[in-house]
Amino acid sequence: MPSPSAIDSTVQKFRSELLRRERAAASQMTQAYGAIWVRLRRQLVVLMEQYEQVVRTGGTVGVSWLFERDRMQALLDQTCRELAAFSQDATTAVEAGQLIGLETGAEAATALAQTGGVIGTSWNALPSWVIENAIAAQQPGSPLRAILDRLGPDVSAGMREELINGVALGLNPRIVAANVRRRFGTGLDQVLRISRTEMLRSYRLAATQNYRANADVVVGWIWHSALTMRTCAMCFWMHGSLHSLNEEMDDHPNGRCAPIPYTRSMAEVGDTRVYVEPGEDVFGRMPETDQRAVLGNAAYGAYQSGEVSLQDFVGQRYDAQWGSTRYTRSLKQIKGG
Repeated sequence: MPSPSAIDSTVQKFRSELLRRERAAASQMTQAYGAIWVRLRRQLVVLMEQYEQVVRTGGTVGVSWLFERDRMQALLDQTCRELAAFSQDATTAVEAGQLIGLETGAEAATALAQTGGVIGTSWNALPSWVIENAIAAQQPGSPLRAILDRLGPDVSAGMREELINGVALGLNPRIVAANVRRRFGTGLDQVLRISRTEMLRSYRLAATQNYRANADVVVGWIWHSALTMRTCAMCFWMHGSLHSLNEEMDDHPNGRCAPIPYTRSMAEVGDTRVYVEPGEDVFGRMPETDQRAVLGNAAYGAYQSGEVSLQDFVGQRYDAQWGSTRYTRSLKQIKGG
């Protein structure tokens, strides 16, 4: 069993400090929720301006506008409760009042949270565990912080803020990356890759933490992939595989897979295929053109001849900084042993 990776150790240390209500950790949570409050408040202001515009032109607001207003207000109320709870540990009343000053440095966020996809959900409640994980992974000394700091101090600080706001508001990583580029003009490809990978890491970690906290109901998790032509061979094979609560999902960077709960009632049936069809079976039914698109021509030929199986494409490596990562092995790697 390898030692915990640097990213895992950093997250565990921060969460332990948070549980002990240490001032430094609580202060970071207070600052993060203060920035989230600023974003939500601005979005609510935008909604009210839309309402006033409709009224001036003699129109009427729709149900969707009312729903969005109520959702924003609920998120603001929850943010205030979280802010107050952490402020008691982190700051004096004067320091807590200074949080409003965060609005000056925050970029206006007028686009509402987008719907659809693994990321891009309009929350009705803040995903507190996800926010904590996002902050924890950014602590000094973590490999993520090292990558961000290489972009420069201003970009690093802005990127960390955008990542936290992104997971809090359920933004798509593309929106987060675009926000960073608008503020700092840095390369979109790199920040998009960081946004997608680290936001999904926070979501997956929060999911497995939630499952462990409800171990009386959830006994494991099942690997779930998108199963499209954009899905790699490794993820096709892993789809439907059963894992214990002690495991973390170690998808590749930019991966879109998610761990879904395996409950006691599901375990009583004893066959996960009742709930999730194995990815290997799904891949086997795909037309030749789709299989070629996933594997490539040479690998497809070897797969069709029986020279290799879909499982042969599954690779796994361990890095002291990032921990375990799955990847798709090339045909050359497979044949070379």
